[in-house]
Amino acid sequence: MTKTADTSLIYGPPASTPRMNAIGVVALAALTVLAGCAKPASELSTASATNATAASSDGMLNMTALPTGKPANDAPTLDAPPVWREGEWWKVRVTDAFDHKSYEGLRVVAGKEGDKYLVGMPRDSFKNELMVLHLPGFGQVSQDDLTFEVHNCPFEPLKFPLKEGLTWQTKFECRDFGAQAKVTSPTTADVTMSNANERMVLTYHPSLHEVTKIAFDNYATLEVKDHGYDYKGVVTVPHMFHLVFQQSRIGPLLGPGTSPSAPTETVKVDPTYGRVSFVIILGNALPFIQPGAPDAAGGYYNEKVTGPDGKAYESTMLPSESGLKLSYFMADKPGGDWQFQHVVAGPGIAVAEGIAYHVYDVDVPSGHALPSTGEHEHGG
Repeated sequence: MTKTADTSLIYGPPASTPRMNAIGVVALAALTVLAGCAKPASELSTASATNATAASSDGMLNMTALPTGKPANDAPTLDAPPVWREGEWWKVRVTDAFDHKSYEGLRVVAGKEGDKYLVGMPRDSFKNELMVLHLPGFGQVSQDDLTFEVHNCPFEPLKFPLKEGLTWQTKFECRDFGAQAKVTSPTTADVTMSNANERMVLTYHPSLHEVTKIAFDNYATLEVKDHGYDYKGVVTVPHMFHLVFQQSRIGPLLGPGTSPSAPTETVKVDPTYGRVSFVIILGNALPFIQPGAPDAAGGYYNEKVTGPDGKAYESTMLPSESGLKLSYFMADKPGGDWQFQHVVAGPGIAVAEGIAYHVYDVDVPSGHALPSTGEHEHGG
């Protein structure tokens, strides 16, 4: 799209990278949780299914079923990782700090692939919100320490044996965090993770086989509401997911930024992906930078995302609205060119972030991937 006039006051300067911490202004640190890690769009769009775990000759996963039911002898311990079972499930509630909405969902173990558990959601109640908020972990989860990927970087919530004072380094959305464990009882522990601008506290209960609480300042909270075994049904596993687009504009009143660019951006998504879950974030960012500032929109914001099939997804925020506005979407067969148009007329942001993945529908407790799922992702 060719600009015929200076639109910088409407569209705002683009972030020099998808993650707005590239601005280099300490006061904008709170915005970093709104727009992902510092990877150029060219890097985000190159992930390919050719890097996926090897499939069998029929194009399906090399998946192994796990034992089912509650184990007879399962003494809780901090010395070793939990051993998950086929059909083991957790009901979770995640509340984000941006618009303060809560999302509940069921997280189910569908099987095992190599040294990774395969974790998904019931096919008929798949939550795009949980995929985009990155809590809890889905897809491939390490047996050794429950590690899962967030924005293409491994997030290691635990280390075993989990001892008092144990420290390690990890990443969330590719930002570095230092972690330290505090044993709170013989069978519970807290892990504090922090960097110069961010802090989260995780609570681990081995009797429930999982981190049961996360309090991530200015980002989200997670709580496990229930836990059990013997889930029966079809579970959708988002396999080999990657951050594939994260396009944004920052309002001109928030900081320096870079030279304005064309208001329409294009990102190519690899055609081997089966689905993309994505979010549009709009609104006034001043309250995140200046506590106590009015949270009225203070301007007009719009984000329009157009998929390769021509379908448009759009969200608008008016001056009369307050806070931040998050809208979640999903699209199947996302391969091809995606276009993004941003309007930022005020001290705020417009962001679109997408997580693409290969879709496997797995019958639980048999652990068998259903026919017609996953074949095109692996070329079968």
